[in-house]
Amino acid sequence: MAKPTALELGQLIGLIHRTAAAAQSRLLTVPGVTISTAPILTYIAAHPDCTAQEAADGLAINKGLVSRGLSQLVAAKLVTKRRVAGRVALRLTQAGASAQEAADAELTAWWQEQLAASDMKHRKQFARNLAALAAQLAPEHQIGQ
Repeated sequence: MAKPTALELGQLIGLIHRTAAAAQSRLLTVPGVTISTAPILTYIAAHPDCTAQEAADGLAINKGLVSRGLSQLVAAKLVTKRRVAGRVALRLTQAGASAQEAADAELTAWWQEQLAASDMKHRKQFARNLAALAAQLAPEHQIGQ
């Protein structure tokens, strides 16, 4: 492949994102969890008693998307909301913790399968380059650090 242009790189990243999301949507078998709500569960697991705004900020997504996802997760009894010191704190239920672990395992296995199939020889360098790009675009959202 010739050296890709910046636009082509952006198109490739978008293609990977869209096709991964579609494949993972079909893959997820955890009741009450969707490709949209899985990251919210994972964030709450790592940040018990966070607010919806904190989750939105931490995930770099719109608060409206988090609110819609939370409505689904609360209805599925995977997340609870409680008022603490004038704020609405979010916490996983026991079922929510189990669902989060199961969804994370399914999504992790899918990504491992895709990366193994890609036969990528320089995976560590690729990961460093992606992390550097992410840090440049959204320095407040450091993944894996």
